[in-house]
Amino acid sequence: MKLANMPSPSRLKLAYGLASFGKALLWNASSLLFIFFLTEAVGLAADVAGSIIGASLVLNAIADLVIGRLMTRFVSHAAAAARAQFYGSLLAGLCFVLFTYAGRMPQEARLIYTIAALMAFRIAYALYDVPHNTYFALASSSDSDRFGLASIRYIASGAATLFLTGVTASWVRHTGLHHMGKISVVSGPDFFLISLALVTLSCGFAFLLSRHHAGEVMVSPHTPVPPARLALTAGAGPSPAYLYLIAAMVCVSATGPFFDKLEPYFTAYAAPDAVSALGFMTFVALGKLLSQPLWAWLTRRQTPETLYTLTALFLAAACVAFFTLSRLTPPLTLSIGLLYGAAGGGVSMYTWGLFAKAVASDAAQATKWFGLFTFGAKLAQAAAVYAVGMGLERIPYRAAGQGGDAIVALMVLPSLAGALAVALISLRLRRLSLQTPST
Repeated sequence: MKLANMPSPSRLKLAYGLASFGKALLWNASSLLFIFFLTEAVGLAADVAGSIIGASLVLNAIADLVIGRLMTRFVSHAAAAARAQFYGSLLAGLCFVLFTYAGRMPQEARLIYTIAALMAFRIAYALYDVPHNTYFALASSSDSDRFGLASIRYIASGAATLFLTGVTASWVRHTGLHHMGKISVVSGPDFFLISLALVTLSCGFAFLLSRHHAGEVMVSPHTPVPPARLALTAGAGPSPAYLYLIAAMVCVSATGPFFDKLEPYFTAYAAPDAVSALGFMTFVALGKLLSQPLWAWLTRRQTPETLYTLTALFLAAACVAFFTLSRLTPPLTLSIGLLYGAAGGGVSMYTWGLFAKAVASDAAQATKWFGLFTFGAKLAQAAAVYAVGMGLERIPYRAAGQGGDAIVALMVLPSLAGALAVALISLRLRRLSLQTPST
C-alpha cells in the first residue's frame, strides 16, 4: 500500500517541528526537573528519588523495545506514525499531570502514589515516543531531508528547554532559597499547575501533525500514484553502523544526564549570583536552539561522520571550560552554558540523524530499530539517574562554597568522559560506508 496526497515539505517540517517541541516539553521536563521535583517539592531523599526515576527509565526502555516491535505491524509510513504519536500524547499527558500532583498528596501517601504515577507515565510515554522518533525516518528519503528533520528536532528541543526554563526558573530558584532558609515561603505556581500548560501544548501540537496527514489516502499498489517520499524495504536490515550508533547513544545517555539533571541544582545552589542562576538553564537551551541551523548547514558541506567527531570534541572542550571557569563570573557562567548547549545539541543531532541513515535500508522495521535504540539509551539513563541520586545523597550540595564545587564536579566529569567516548566511536564510523540513496 502507498500514500497519495502527501503534504508539502515546508508545511510538514513546520508541523513536525511543533510536534517535536510538544513532545520535548514532557521529556525535557522529566530530564531536567523530575529529580529536583521529587527531592525539593515532594520531599524524598535524593537516593530514593534517583532509584525511583532510574527504575522508571528501565521500565520505559523495556516498553520502547516491546512497543517498537509491535508497531511494525501498523506503523510503516509517516501518516500512521503521526496518528500513533497523537494518541500516545493523550495518554502520556494524562499520566504526566497525575505524576506532578504528587506534591499535593498527603505525606503518608506520597511515596506509593509517586511510584505508581511515574511508572504509568513511562509506559504511556513509550506509546508517544516510539512513533514520533520513527516519523522523521519515514518522512525523509535523502540525507539532506534526514539531517534537516534531525536538526528541526533539536531546534524544537532547545526551544522547549528554553520555554521550560522561562516558566520554571523562578519556581526552582525560590525553592532553593526556601530550603536554604533565605525566604520563608515559596511563592508562585507549583509544578502541577505548570504541567497542565505543558500537557495542553504537547497534545495540541501532536494533534496538528496528525491532522497534517489527514488528507492522505491509502490506494492499491495497482493504482497509479505520485512517487512516495519513501520506498519501504523489508528484511534488508540496517547498516552495520547502527551498532556503533547504539553504543554512542548509550555513552551519551549514561553521562549527559549528570549535567542535565543537575542544572536546577546548579541554578539553586551553585551559581555565582542571581543573574547567572536565573539565566544559566536558559543559556544552555539557547545554545541547543541557536546552533542547529549551523549543524544542518555544515552537513551539506561536510560528511556527517566527520562532523560527529568534531562536535564530540567540541563538547569535551565545553566540559573542561565549565569545570574550570563556570563559577568565576556571571558572563563566563552564561557563555559556557551557551557553548555546552551548542556542543551537546550537535552531538545529539548527529547521533539521531546518523541512526536514521543507518536504518533507512530497512524502513519497514523502523519502529523496531528505533525501539532498540531508545531501549539502550534509556537503560543508560536509568543508571545515570540512579548515580545522580546516590551522588547527591553523599555531597553537601546545599552548603555554601564546597557544595557548589561538588555539584560542578558531579555535573561535568561524567559528561567529559562521554564526549571523549563518542569521539572515539565516531572515528570508527568514519571508516564505514553509510551510503543511502539521495535525492
